[in-house]
Amino acid sequence: MNVLLSQLVGTLITQLAPNVARAAVKAILDVVEQAILDSQTKTDDAILLPIIRAIRETYELERD
Repeated sequence: MNVLLSQLVGTLITQLAPNVARAAVKAILDVVEQAILDSQTKTDDAILLPIIRAIRETYELERD
């Protein structure tokens, strides 16, 4: 199921206008980042937050 959702999101983003795709990726990053911050584990903080930060900096996708 997760693979299907991942493929669906990837396909939808490629079909969107660039500004809409940018907003969609930003929204997805916001949700993922918040879930990581809300979790009790520190491993995802150490691994995933820097990756999200790098994506945001590279594509200029600041958090709301």
